[in-house]
Amino acid sequence: MTFTRGQRFCTFEDVKSGNAEVLSGCHRLRSRDVAMRPAAVKGTIELNDMIAFLVQSNDGKKYMSILVDSPSRVTGEGTVIVKTP
Repeated sequence: MTFTRGQRFCTFEDVKSGNAEVLSGCHRLRSRDVAMRPAAVKGTIELNDMIAFLVQSNDGKKYMSILVDSPSRVTGEGTVIVKTP
């Protein structure tokens, strides 16, 4: 995954909104062409982007919110939240 330093940490609300303009200013990790499941065409795979946004909650704890595909297409239930120790 490639790290991109933004101007700030995202909030969970930022990630859930899927607003690409807002998310472009957030710290994130991104990996392109991740095979997540077979494609509709036999013998091929479907490639997606995986983006992990670094999130800081109101209490100062750090988390990751992971999106598969792109923020403009996957919002709300399409995120996975990872708590760090």
